[in-house]
Amino acid sequence: MDFKIEYEIDPGPITEAKLLSCDDIQCLGKKEFTGYFNCWNSSRCGSYVLPNKGGYSEYQRLVISFEDKQRESNVFMRKEFRATYLVNVRGDDLQVKEILTRTILDCLAAVAVFIFNLLVEIPVADLVFRRFTIQRSITWIIVANAVSLFTFVFIVETLLWHTDVKFAFNSYILVLEMYAFFLEALIIYLGNRKKGLTFNKAMTMSVVTNISSFLFGLLLYGFGLLVF
Repeated sequence: MDFKIEYEIDPGPITEAKLLSCDDIQCLGKKEFTGYFNCWNSSRCGSYVLPNKGGYSEYQRLVISFEDKQRESNVFMRKEFRATYLVNVRGDDLQVKEILTRTILDCLAAVAVFIFNLLVEIPVADLVFRRFTIQRSITWIIVANAVSLFTFVFIVETLLWHTDVKFAFNSYILVLEMYAFFLEALIIYLGNRKKGLTFNKAMTMSVVTNISSFLFGLLLYGFGLLVF
């Protein structure tokens, strides 16, 4: 969950904040969220589930202490696992409402990543594998990228983010990356096998193109031109 904070008044800086898990819409039974929750500054707070710490409840309440006093929010539901909320700080309370789901943002990001991958991987494939029919190879690189990337997004969004995860998430991301290498190699191989492309060469193409786009992305990130 991501919380963006706006102010109708000036209550001073945030001194303490917590997210409560409620048993019902009235929040008569409540306990502090057992995962990670923090306010990084006066305009943004966030939370995520920690391994073996339990997940989100159906109803939540935000409690923030400012320099002047403590304020509680209305009880709000978790409509999307990675939702973004707007927190309006008023005189006596906080008003929380969902403004944009992370699913939409992630899908838009996936499209951007897809285009970026093609801009890097197609020239690399052209340089390294000129002996193959480039039009056929490029076509299948595009197909391979589309299938692997959007399958990746589907798995993360549908099976991981939406199921209060209780595992080492980075380990699963690594497994999914390896899956993408293999799947792209398989698609490239199936599309070009009649032209003499072996599976080993297809795997080499997949590894070289994916590593190239990854390293180029890191380079752009290092120069501040790419933000995750």
